[in-house]
Amino acid sequence: DDYLIQPFYAMELLNAIESRLRKKDREKLFYEKLHKDRSELIPKEGGLEELEKMCKEYTKVKRVKKKQIVYYEGDPAPGIYCIERGLVKTTKRTEDGRELLTNIYGPKEYLGLNSMLLNEPYHTTAQALEDTSLSLLPKDRVKQLLDQHLDLHKQFIKILVKDIWEKEEQILLLAYHSVRKRVAEVLLRLAKVKESELKSTPIVLEMSGDD
Repeated sequence: DDYLIQPFYAMELLNAIESRLRKKDREKLFYEKLHKDRSELIPKEGGLEELEKMCKEYTKVKRVKKKQIVYYEGDPAPGIYCIERGLVKTTKRTEDGRELLTNIYGPKEYLGLNSMLLNEPYHTTAQALEDTSLSLLPKDRVKQLLDQHLDLHKQFIKILVKDIWEKEEQILLLAYHSVRKRVAEVLLRLAKVKESELKSTPIVLEMSGDD
């Protein structure tokens, strides 16, 4: 790191060593700070817990009655809805007015995730199948959690992949299966959602033939 030209005095040698040691200390402090700054940039775990905590603690709870609309296709998406209890269906309308069921959501599931991530209006219309309570989680708060927590990215990716898989299954049903088979599949999906909510309680689906 350094050299002295002979002849030199003992004090010159000690001063050079002291100077090198101070330089080493400064380097150590610099790299420690750099490591700390880099570690703060790495997304932390615990995002799911934070999101669930936000769902429970956030005060802006929306209560909708059976058949009431949560949001319409084309409405601005201020965030995502977390379902506390109840059932919600999402639909799209064709040009001739027919309604296509795109999904059914139950407790602890999220509505409007695609729209929030794409920063676009809602792509579907959401309607309650029974009396339902939802929390609206603001877009900015959710994106802040996404920036801080890597595990939340993983969970959202799983949700989106599951949604794609379900849409592929639905396309197959529409293309190749009878109305009877399609209705049976929807009833099974509803039963599965209710089963996770009710545990061992008998499953009762209170809805009209139109629904």
